[in-house]
Amino acid sequence: MADYKSIVEKYYKKFLTAEGNQYIAGMYAIERVIKLIDTYDIKRVLEVGGGIGTFSYVITKYAQQENKNIKYDLTEADAFCLTQIKKNFGEDIDKITIYNAIEDLNHNEKYDLIIIDGQDESMAKVKDMAATNAIIFIEGARESTLNKMDTLFPNNIRAESISLYKPKEGPHHPNLWSTGGGLIFINPTMSQKLDAYTEKVYTSLKFRVLRKLKS
Repeated sequence: MADYKSIVEKYYKKFLTAEGNQYIAGMYAIERVIKLIDTYDIKRVLEVGGGIGTFSYVITKYAQQENKNIKYDLTEADAFCLTQIKKNFGEDIDKITIYNAIEDLNHNEKYDLIIIDGQDESMAKVKDMAATNAIIFIEGARESTLNKMDTLFPNNIRAESISLYKPKEGPHHPNLWSTGGGLIFINPTMSQKLDAYTEKVYTSLKFRVLRKLKS
């Protein structure tokens, strides 16, 4: 199995001191998403709420490193974040396509993976953008967003994914666990059902035992 944590650390460190680093996603959340990309051979990614580019930068760098062909679209409306995304990507900005909102996307496009790391007034349109067996990852497992996805995708199976480490540096408090997220399989295949079940069991073990041992 690939060392996803080390892969993420390699590209994530530039964001620890970046301007606007209070907006960065948790390292574990990105780690879990990269594992999903690897496991399910994800080709098309949509990120709702691109922030200053943490998810998109690390994932596209990983794709380049592993010779994976990933189409990466994201939405972001905040002027500061848009400026920082372009600054952080530099000459690699062509690796992603940025839209102001979900409603601006080509709705004939279907995404294998949808990352939700922000809000969008047209969030309900995610339903039209998801491929048949798409996976949704909600950074931070926001309850209101999880409930919205339950409404949009009534056949889904979901599980919370949590970390077993705390940030050693950066803007996040060192006594708090690295942020995980809500993992949603909207129309699960057998392998996705197994993945969700395994995640639920492992998360329970982390909560009840492993985090206590590491505290």
